[in-house]
This record gives sequence, C-alpha cells and structure tokens, in this order.
Amino acid sequence: MGLDLWSLLVENIFGTFWVAVSSLAFLQFIILSIGGVSSYSSMMLVGIFLLAMALGYGNLILSVPIIIGIVAWTTFQIKRYWEEQ
Repeated sequence: MGLDLWSLLVENIFGTFWVAVSSLAFLQFIILSIGGVSSYSSMMLVGIFLLAMALGYGNLILSVPIIIGIVAWTTFQIKRYWEEQ
C-alpha cells in the first residue's frame, strides 16, 4: 500500500480526523496572526475552514452551530458598519 496524504497526516501523525482538523485550524490561526491579519478575521477564516471540514465529513451537529455563529457575526458586523456610516 502506498503512502498517501490521508495515511501520512491523519492516521500516522494525528491519529483521528478531528485532531488533524483542529491542529490544522490552530496552525492556520497562528500563521494568519503572525502575518498581520486581525484576530477577528483569523477566527472567521478558521470557522469557515472548520465548517468546510464538518460539511465534508457529514457532521451536521457541528456544522449548524458554526453556521449560526458565522451568520450572527456577519450580521453584527454589517450592523456596526451601518451605524458608523
């Protein structure tokens, strides 16, 4: 059996799918923060990454709260933008 990315990253290094996803999300947050991206934008991008992974894995219990959080955050940001104008 050949060594593919799933075997290398998920099975050999991290052990399970969600440990791999959470580790990659944390790494993404650190890289974005070091790169000068605001922490709110970094959290939003990590949330979208987690949403994509949860939807791809078929986990609706995790997907629904993330979707609600993203919609609420976006709504409050739009409201704040219009109040400042």
